Amino acid sequence: ALPRPRLLYVGAIHERLNTDTIREISEGLPKASIVVVGPILSPEVVKKLQPLANVHIHDPLPHAEVGGLIHGADVCLMPHHRNALTESMSPLKVYEYCATGRPVVATDLAPVRTVHGMVRLVAEGASFADAIRKALNDGPMPEDDRQAFLMRNSWQGRHEQILDLALG
Repeated sequence: ALPRPRLLYVGAIHERLNTDTIREISEGLPKASIVVVGPILSPEVVKKLQPLANVHIHDPLPHAEVGGLIHGADVCLMPHHRNALTESMSPLKVYEYCATGRPVVATDLAPVRTVHGMVRLVAEGASFADAIRKALNDGPMPEDDRQAFLMRNSWQGRHEQILDLALG
């Protein structure tokens, strides 16, 4: 029921989430609905987001419902701070975003750079709002690309990659 475009962040709501970036998105795209879904691990982060009129914070959903939530988004987001924690994480949510074929805009972090070529990476000092506008113009990932992504990143696909390396 939220107005489009719908921008979605799914994940733990804590200090890795860059509230300044979400504020920049909110101000740069005031007609967008920015939906933040996940367990609240930092009430301080929530306090910074609550004054933003187009930011909607929701409790986490059961894992089985996350795919449908992501599919209903126009652009999926990973607006994280750049620090030792985020540079060392495995960006599982970005893989989930790509698995649904939704456009993705993420902080330019080493672990995210090789997930998929359609993930728009935002360099330090660059505008997330501008990257989101471009992602909206890109639209969803073509279905054949999405299927290839799913195969490469399935357990079977990963197993075959390991065997190729080991037996190569």
